[in-house]
Amino acid sequence: MLDRGGLRPIARPGRRWLVGAVAFVTALPFAAAAQEATPPCAACVVLAIAPGEPQTAPGVPTAVVIPASSADDTVAAALSLVPQFRAVAIILDARAVGALTDEARYRLRTTATMIRATGDTAIGVELLSSQIRDPSLDALAGYVDFIVLPADADAAAVATRFPGVAVWTDAPPTELPSALDVIARARLPNSDHLLVRLPSGRTDVLSAIAAIGTLRDMVPAGLTPLPEVRVACDAACDAAVYLNPQTLDAIAIVRPRQAITRVTVAPTASALATFGAVQARGAGARLDLPPTSAAFVLQIRGWRGSTSEAFATGVDVTGARALTVDEIVARHQAARARQERAIQTLISTGSTVLTLQVPGFPAPLAVTAHTTVFAGPGQTDIEQQQIRVNGLALQRGAGDVPKLPLIEPERVSAPPLMITLTDAYAYALGGRQRVNGREAYVVSFTPRESQQTLFAGRAWIDRETFVLLKTDAMQTALRGPIASSHEIDEYEATERAGVTLSFLRRAEIFQVYVGPAQSIPIHRVATFDGHEVNAADYASRLDAAHRSDAVLLRDTPQGYRFLVPQSTAAGGDPRRLLSANREHVTTVVVGSLFDPNISVPLVFAGVSYVDFNLFKTGTQLNGFFGGTYARLSWATRPFIAKRWRLSGDAAGVAVSYNDRAFRAGIEHYEENIRQRPAQLSFALVGTIAPDLRLRAAYDLGYTRYTPTDGTATNFVVPASTPVHGARLTLEKEHGPWNATAWVSVNRRQEWRPWGLTPSAAQLDARVFERFGATLTRSIVWSPRAVAHVETAWMTGRRLDRFSQFAFGSFDNPLRGYPSVSIRYNTGAVVRSVATWTPTAHVRLDGFGDLGVVRGFDDGRGHIYPGFGAAVEAPAPLGWLLAAEWGYGPRGVNTNGTPGTQVFRVVGYKVF
Repeated sequence: MLDRGGLRPIARPGRRWLVGAVAFVTALPFAAAAQEATPPCAACVVLAIAPGEPQTAPGVPTAVVIPASSADDTVAAALSLVPQFRAVAIILDARAVGALTDEARYRLRTTATMIRATGDTAIGVELLSSQIRDPSLDALAGYVDFIVLPADADAAAVATRFPGVAVWTDAPPTELPSALDVIARARLPNSDHLLVRLPSGRTDVLSAIAAIGTLRDMVPAGLTPLPEVRVACDAACDAAVYLNPQTLDAIAIVRPRQAITRVTVAPTASALATFGAVQARGAGARLDLPPTSAAFVLQIRGWRGSTSEAFATGVDVTGARALTVDEIVARHQAARARQERAIQTLISTGSTVLTLQVPGFPAPLAVTAHTTVFAGPGQTDIEQQQIRVNGLALQRGAGDVPKLPLIEPERVSAPPLMITLTDAYAYALGGRQRVNGREAYVVSFTPRESQQTLFAGRAWIDRETFVLLKTDAMQTALRGPIASSHEIDEYEATERAGVTLSFLRRAEIFQVYVGPAQSIPIHRVATFDGHEVNAADYASRLDAAHRSDAVLLRDTPQGYRFLVPQSTAAGGDPRRLLSANREHVTTVVVGSLFDPNISVPLVFAGVSYVDFNLFKTGTQLNGFFGGTYARLSWATRPFIAKRWRLSGDAAGVAVSYNDRAFRAGIEHYEENIRQRPAQLSFALVGTIAPDLRLRAAYDLGYTRYTPTDGTATNFVVPASTPVHGARLTLEKEHGPWNATAWVSVNRRQEWRPWGLTPSAAQLDARVFERFGATLTRSIVWSPRAVAHVETAWMTGRRLDRFSQFAFGSFDNPLRGYPSVSIRYNTGAVVRSVATWTPTAHVRLDGFGDLGVVRGFDDGRGHIYPGFGAAVEAPAPLGWLLAAEWGYGPRGVNTNGTPGTQVFRVVGYKVF
C-alpha cells in the first residue's frame, strides 16, 4: 500500500509494501550508464513544516518536524497538522540532543509512542552524521519507521547499523530555491525520500513548490540513465537524460550555460515538451524555445519511433513485512497508550479464590470473595464482598479488616513491555501462536539485571491490533516470605468506539510461602466477567463502596493496603488508608480425636502465633503451645548473597507417651514402651532459580525410651541417645504442580541391641538413610469447589522400628487408619480431597486415599485404601468447626475385626 501523497511506501505494521518494480522495453535494449550520483526525483520531495509555521504545499507531501524534546502540547499541535496538511509523517528532530542519554532516549520513546497511539502516522527521527554510531540508538529501532540523515552520512555505516530501516535524506536548507535544484539534491543510496526545508511565505518559494508538484509524475523515483537518447542545444548547455520507468518516456534535465533558443533530440521523438521556467511544445527532432538561460525539464515521448510498439510491465512483488521484536513491543506500547487515553475509569466485576494447604488441616483452606475493581485516574480500589473462609461466612464487623495477613511478593521495580528510563528487559520473538482465535506474536522477556525484582516469561500480543492477549511470567529475585510467584493472565480483546481494548479476563497466580520449617503452595484465581468503561455513575458507585460494610483495599506502590472505616462526623472521607498491613496472626485450636488404638478420646488444645515480620526485621516466627507439646520455628530474611536465609526449628513433648508395637495390625503389648521425643534443626534455605529452592539442614533428635507397666521383663529397651542427621531437600513448582525431593543421612550417637531377641545385627541400624519425594497439585474449579491431590513416595536403608515410616493422625495421615498402626520401610501414598460449598453455612469435604507399602516384618507389599468425609460450619463467636470421619477397610481393630474408623472434631478461631 502506498503512503499518503503518492510517496513510496513507509514501513508500517501489517501493511503491504513495495519491494521493487521491473520495467523493460521490447525490441530495443538499453544500457544504464551512471551520469550523476543520484538521479533527480521530484516524487521524493517531502516538505518539512512545523507547528506555527504552516506551508501551503498543494500536490507535495509534507512531514511535521518538531524537536525531540518537545513538550506534550507541541506534540499535540503537530498531530493536529497531520490531517490538515495530509502529512505523511511526524519527524522528531534529535540533532540538537547530541549524545543520547537515558533521559533523551526515554523522551524519544514516550513521544513516539504518544504519536503512534493517536493515529496511523509514520514516525521518523532526524539525526546528525556523528550520531549514527551512538550505540544507544538501538533502543529506538522499534519506535520509528525511518531515520533522516544528511547526504554526507557514511552510507556503509548506515546500511550496517540500520539494516532494513528506511532512510530519508535531509537536504541542506536554501534561501533561493529552484524546483530543479531541489529535486536534483544529492540523496543517500536507496533513499527515496528527500526532506526539504524552504522559507515560508515567499512568492518564489510557493512557485517552486507548485513546480515540484507538477514534476512529481514526470520525475518519479527510480530514474535510470538513458545514453541512447541525446539532447543538444544551439548554444552551450549540459543535458542529462533518464528513462522514466513508469511511462518509458525519456526525461532530460537541461542546464544552459548561456541563452539558448533551440534543443535537438536524437532519435526523433513523437512529442516534446518543456517544464519549468520555459514552456514549449513540439514534435520531431527539434524544439524551438523562447530565449532562456534557466534550467528546465524536457519530456521526450516516442523516442523509439512509435509509442504503439513500446510497452512497460511493472511487477509488484509484495509480502507482509516481518516486524522485529522491538517494533512489536513499541506498537504494543502504543496500543496500551491508546487504551489508557480511551479509558478514564473502569469498573471490573468478578470473583477471587485463594487456596492453600495448611499443615494440620484435613482439606485446603479456601478464601473466596466477590470482587469489584474501581480503576480511576491514579487510583485503584478493590472491593471484596461476601468473603468466605472455606465457603463459610464468618462473623465480622462492618468494614473490618480480615484477621489473616496479606502476604505478597515484593513489587517489581519495572514491569515488562513498558517504557522505562533504562532497558530493564531483553526481548526475543518466539514465533506466532493462536490465542482465543486470534493470531498473536509470542514475545519472551528476561531481566537484564539479575539482582532486581523483575519478571521473566512470555507475552502473547495480537498481530493485528498489538493489544495484549496473554502473559505467563515468573517473578525473579524475591527475598521475602513469598519465594516464588508465577502468574498467568488471560485477556479479552474487544473493540469500543473504534479502539481495540484489552481487558483482564482471568488471572491465575501460583506462589510459594517459604516458612521456617516447610514451604506452603498458594493458589490464587481471579476471574472477571464484566467491564464497564467510563461509567457515568463511577464516582457515586465508588463512594457507595467506601460507605458499605465491604472490605476495601487500595493498590499502592508498596503493595495492597486496607481502607478501614472512620468517623465522618467532620465530613471527611468514610475510609482511611492503613499505613501497614497486619503481619501476625494468633489461632486457637481445640479438638478431640477418636482413634481405635487409643482407649479414651484424645482431647487436645493449643495456641499458635505466627509473625511474618518480627520487630520489623523481616524475620518470621512461628510458635505453638499445646500444654504438653510446644514448637518454635524461625527464619531470617535472605542475607547471604541475597538468596540464602537461615532457619531453625525446635519441638518437644513434656510427658512420655506409648510407642506401640503392631504386626499385621495386631498390637503386641509386651513390646510397647514409652517415649518422649524432642528435636532441633538448623537449615540454610536458598533460591537457585525463581522456581527452584534448596534446603540444607542439620537435624538433632533425642528420644527418651522407658518401659511401660506392661512391657515384658526380658524386653531390652533401646538406648536413649542423640541422633544427628544431615538433610537435603529440593523444592520446585510449575504452575499448580509442586514437587519436593529429599534425602537424609542419620547417625545415632550410641546404639545397642534391643527387644525380646536382641542381636548384634541391630547395630547396623546405628546409621540409617531416608529418601522421599512428593508431588502435589491444587485445583480451583470455582469459588464453591476446590480440590487438592498429593502423591508421596519414601524409602530408606537400615531402618528399624524406631526409624521406620508410619501413618499417623496428624503427620503422614492415611484416612481411616489408626495412628502408628502401619509401619513400613518403603511405600507410596496418594491423598485426594475435594470440597464443595452448597450454602454459606456449610462446606462438605470428600477424601480418597490409597497407600501401598512394604513392611519390615514380612517384606511383602500391602495396599491400604482409605475414605473419608468432613463437614465444616461456622459457630458462634467467630469459631469454625470441622467434623471429620475416616474409614480404613483394611484396618484391624484392637479386637481383631477388620475395618477401622477414626473421628476427629476440631474448632478454630483466629484472633
